[in-house]
Amino acid sequence: MKGKARRTIEERQDKKKEKLLEQLLMMPIVQIACEKIGIGRATYYRWREDDKDFKKKANKALSIGVSLINEMAESKLITKIKGEDLKAIMYWLNNNSVKYRRNYFNYRWELKKMRQELENKNIEKEEILEDFRRLLNTITNDLKIKNVKEE
Repeated sequence: MKGKARRTIEERQDKKKEKLLEQLLMMPIVQIACEKIGIGRATYYRWREDDKDFKKKANKALSIGVSLINEMAESKLITKIKGEDLKAIMYWLNNNSVKYRRNYFNYRWELKKMRQELENKNIEKEEILEDFRRLLNTITNDLKIKNVKEE
């Protein structure tokens, strides 16, 4: 009797695994796929750990599911581009054309360089102001001395 019960449980699990794989193909988000077939995420990860064949199939289903969602998103983006949506056009060019691509690291480097130049100018400005103050003090002192001598 125990053997038959065990087979029944395994058959039920195998059906659930197949349903889960189908869900992952349509929606490659583990939490949502698990909810749709009525199992917890912990069960999914336990099955992956215990059943290497299931893990391989799950990885494949997730990969295909992500590809399908990407294709759908690209289709929507292209529809927006055809509708002359400027944000969509800019996004596409930024991510698909070297000519228009923004290089994040180059921008950061440019900003860092500009910041350094500004800091250097501020230092220079402070030095100029300090020199001016010294000169002003010298002139003021000279005038005071001159005034004292004339009196």
